[in-house]
Amino acid sequence: MAGLKLKQVCLAVTLLTILVLGARWNSVGVICPITNQIVINEAQEGKGEMLRAGKPRDEEDVQEDRHQVGKEEFRGMNGLEKKYNLVIVGAGLSGAVIAERASKLLGLKSLVIDKRAHIAGNCYDYIDEHGIRTSLYGCHIFHTKYDRVKEYVQQYSDWVPYEHRVIAKAKDMDGNVKFVPMPPNQVTVNMLFHENISSKADMVQWLDKRRPVDGEKPKNGEEMAISRVGKDLYEMLIKPYTKKQWDKYPKELDAEVFTRLPYRENRDDRYFDDPWQHLPKDGYTRMFENMLLKDPKITVRVATDYFLVKEQLPEHDLLIFTGPIDAYFASQGLPKLEYRSI
Repeated sequence: MAGLKLKQVCLAVTLLTILVLGARWNSVGVICPITNQIVINEAQEGKGEMLRAGKPRDEEDVQEDRHQVGKEEFRGMNGLEKKYNLVIVGAGLSGAVIAERASKLLGLKSLVIDKRAHIAGNCYDYIDEHGIRTSLYGCHIFHTKYDRVKEYVQQYSDWVPYEHRVIAKAKDMDGNVKFVPMPPNQVTVNMLFHENISSKADMVQWLDKRRPVDGEKPKNGEEMAISRVGKDLYEMLIKPYTKKQWDKYPKELDAEVFTRLPYRENRDDRYFDDPWQHLPKDGYTRMFENMLLKDPKITVRVATDYFLVKEQLPEHDLLIFTGPIDAYFASQGLPKLEYRSI
């Protein structure tokens, strides 16, 4: 809980600082100039020479090319302005949204850098040699219950409906292999325990009979999981699933990890229960391109490691680091955090 509160405080301080900076610049009548940033996606006569010479191009010509990462974004610390309002480390979701909001709402200029050779962070996808859109770091499903979030992302991409469903392999109470919905719901319980649950009231009653009644605060992940779904579902589904996902048993994890353990009291077999679940029609990378590369107040540099160039950064009012937090503090001798994916 302390980690969660610290994260909330850090985000609040960052946003407040951006607002203060915007107010300060606007109060003195400073208007951020539109820069002549260059993105070249394929060789065209004359444009490469202009790029290398650092010469400006017509705004109409610039806008024509600003649709995907090109040579400009690979120039490292070359061709930058003397000063930016924000330097943002990371061109993933957090970095892109901060840069876009700072530009649109406050008129602030941002330099966004990323050590990877692409934008979009872990959402990065591409078309492979077979014509299939591939997510380099694993698939991401966009889901939200907030209309303002939905309306925001719809500015930068068309979307297609997609609802994720997970089937878990488990053994029922007789030892027979079954394939059941995950998170567990009424159907899961009926299949594993030969029940005939058909209402929310029946499901709640079934769970309550298996939950601990001592009222003690859970001390680890195992106790928290059992307090939510009971011992039976925990042993059959949650415990092996957690071991496979994190390579740790719930007992080895903090109780807070399982406070949001999903389960259903109805027959909903979707993995998420948010009302809006979609995927970007043209992929996540195109959405990030629309957010970052078409805004003249946002400069992007990829293949640029903050820790290697931090002494060469242009003057700026605020640095926002959106990368792994343990990477930022590694220079102070703090240990790396544990990460795992499958």
